[in-house]
Amino acid sequence: MKNNLKPFKYTFLDILIHAIFFTIYGMVKYLPSPIGDWMRYGVLKCFVKKMGSVRIYEGFTVRYPYSLTIGNNVSLNEWGYIDAPGGVEIGDKVRIGHSISIISSTHNYSRTDIPIYEQGLSAGKITIEDGVWIGCNVTILSGVTIGSNSIIGANSVVTKDIPTYSIAVGSPARVTKNRIVDIQEKKSD
Repeated sequence: MKNNLKPFKYTFLDILIHAIFFTIYGMVKYLPSPIGDWMRYGVLKCFVKKMGSVRIYEGFTVRYPYSLTIGNNVSLNEWGYIDAPGGVEIGDKVRIGHSISIISSTHNYSRTDIPIYEQGLSAGKITIEDGVWIGCNVTILSGVTIGSNSIIGANSVVTKDIPTYSIAVGSPARVTKNRIVDIQEKKSD
C-alpha cells in the first residue's frame, strides 16, 4: 500500500448524497449528445466541489462527486469512470479519452486472516494538471500526479507520478519521451 493513502470509510452522508446524485444523474447519463452533454453537466455541477466548462459524453460515471474538481475546457469522453473518495483534481484544457478509469481508492489487503473486502479501503488524491491528454482505456490509480502537458498512451496503467511534458505508455506506465527535449531535437535536425 502506498504511504500517501489514508483510510476511508463510508458515512451515512456519503450514502445519502450518492442516493440523490445517482437518482438524478441516472436519468441523464445515457442521453445522446449534444442535449445529454448539457444535462449531464448541469446535474454534475450541482454535486462537484468545483467545475468549469466541461463536456461530458454519454455513459460517463462519477462516484463521490463532492471530492471532484474539474477545470475549464475539459472533455470527459464516453464510458469513463471516476471514483473520487480520495479526491480527484483535473486541471484546465484536459482531454480524457473514452473508457478510462480514474480510481482514487484501493482495498487494504495486508491481513491474510480475513477476506480482503472486510479490510476496508484506503484513498489518495489524484491530480491531473493542465493540458494533459489521456488516451482511451487508461487506468489511473490512487495517489498519483500527472504533470502538465503530458500524454498518457492508450491502455496504460498509471501507478506513479508522471513529470510535466512527458509521454508515458505501458502497464505500468513508463515515461518514454520528454516532449520539450523531443521538440528541441527536431528543431536542431
